Amino acid sequence: MSKTDTSECVVDGCTEIFDSTRGARIHFRYHTEAEKRAALLDEIINLSSQKGRTPTAGEMDEDGPFSVTTYQNYFDSWTEAVKRAGLEPRRETNFGDTDLISEIKRLAEQLDRVPTAGDVLKRSRYALRDFQKQFGSWNEALQRAGYQVNAAMDIPEKELLAEIHQLYEDLGRVPSKTDMAEYGYFAPRTYQLEFGTWNDAIVSAGYEPNQTFDSEWNYYYGPDWDATRELVIQRDDEMCRCCGKPRCDCEQDLNVHHIKPARELPIDGNSEDNTLNDPSNLISLCPSCHHKFEGQWTDSDPSSFAEKARLSLTVD
Repeated sequence: MSKTDTSECVVDGCTEIFDSTRGARIHFRYHTEAEKRAALLDEIINLSSQKGRTPTAGEMDEDGPFSVTTYQNYFDSWTEAVKRAGLEPRRETNFGDTDLISEIKRLAEQLDRVPTAGDVLKRSRYALRDFQKQFGSWNEALQRAGYQVNAAMDIPEKELLAEIHQLYEDLGRVPSKTDMAEYGYFAPRTYQLEFGTWNDAIVSAGYEPNQTFDSEWNYYYGPDWDATRELVIQRDDEMCRCCGKPRCDCEQDLNVHHIKPARELPIDGNSEDNTLNDPSNLISLCPSCHHKFEGQWTDSDPSSFAEKARLSLTVD
């Protein structure tokens, strides 16, 4: 949480003092959700006062007491957190191809490597969705900027493991592969290339894997997954079936969730009982709802899953 040397709890009214920032981080998780959210919003306002304007996600990462992944965890996105703090997000709205390509090159120079989609979420003044709308996808944007897609990058193992530790602190539990894809700095594929499997990376970080499926599961959804995924999103009117968040408001794209876990279903295209990507088992969710409802109501169809999720949101 905190990247400063302070060991005081940042929650308003809490007078607890700790010998280490780690102790303060652990203590922070035991405050109520309302107290934690209020503290997060207060720090946006404090940083805004220091800067004399609305801070960017990158500035919070560099100068603030919380990481951007913490805000993504509690508010779904940095932009949403800024709005909840009563401020206007600093996003460019009048731009073209040249502006976005220049931004990619700026990030590459700043980071001294090919930037990732996570870098955009944390450090760019543009939204990831801006690049996707303008070029079709983030990879297309990279190619237009002259960079090789999925270029091999010599990322030190300690940095990959440090990101797992950061997510563990932010989420208060062992992160899943989905958590890394939605909130993390590096792509899950990077961990597979370095460690073999996501679970192997988790073990290397010193944690027990929280998945129960066979270690050979590789998250392959079949050759037609991209087309099926888009079909389901269109069926669901390009919005989260649980909270109603539209696709255009997701800084990362809508997720398409397998209600009955994919690991339990066949992926052989020649199998008559191949129900892996049957639309009746798929539902569009925003990253926040996907994270919240992963593994629940596995015998439901999309309509009943959405109804149960909306009821859960109302109760919460």
